[in-house]
Amino acid sequence: MANGLPEAGGPSGHTRRSWVDVLLGGSLVAWAGAVIYPILRYLTPPKDAGVANTITLTDSQKQELTNMGSLITRIGTDPIPALIRADP
Repeated sequence: MANGLPEAGGPSGHTRRSWVDVLLGGSLVAWAGAVIYPILRYLTPPKDAGVANTITLTDSQKQELTNMGSLITRIGTDPIPALIRADP
């Protein structure tokens, strides 16, 4: 009773101020997680990113690719160029 008011914390030392500090600290950590997590998800590549880079050609497409060195084929509805790559 320093200024005529009783102490709010009692013997355990927990005051209203300490509870507010804990709640504000927890909300700050939650906000930081809500900001950082989507950024990290955007920056990390998907696990199956390399699977979509392969196509299957029919025999006639393989023959055309061998003869001409290039071919325009479709993956779904998108036309893509297929080129013969010279391995070093």
